[in-house]
Amino acid sequence: MNDIMNLMELNTGALILGLILLNIIMLVFILVQRKGINTLNKRYNKLSDGLDNKSLEEIVSKYYDHIKFLLEENNKKEERLEELSKIIKTCVQNIGIVQYNAYDDVGGNLSFSMALLDGNYNGIIFTSLYGRQNTVTFGKQIKNKEPQTNLSDEEKKALKMAINS
Repeated sequence: MNDIMNLMELNTGALILGLILLNIIMLVFILVQRKGINTLNKRYNKLSDGLDNKSLEEIVSKYYDHIKFLLEENNKKEERLEELSKIIKTCVQNIGIVQYNAYDDVGGNLSFSMALLDGNYNGIIFTSLYGRQNTVTFGKQIKNKEPQTNLSDEEKKALKMAINS
């Protein structure tokens, strides 16, 4: 035991220096750990924002329920979007109109042919022939871009405009 005491007395400076170095290493280790804990606390606080004293399990469960709800709502919206897409296909989407003088004695381009087609290129061509004594209006059916009756040049032009619109 005396030998140990003598050894300590002879190396007191080295022992103190070693202990100081050990304390500095421990202090650095504590600071690094504290920084890591602060980072974890920030992440936890962000995760539990607005939730008072709830466990991580409750927080994750709440977020899971919220995500599940959002997915269900998204699926409903996608189904509704599909329904609306089908409906829109049957609405007028393509329009072509040509104005012209049907008769030589009438000016002002008051006659017209107007093609109204849906998304499947089905629809109708309305033609109105304006004259001094009377006006005649009639329609011709279109199915898949094809007329069901013969078309005048103006009606063909209106149909082409609608198809290309």
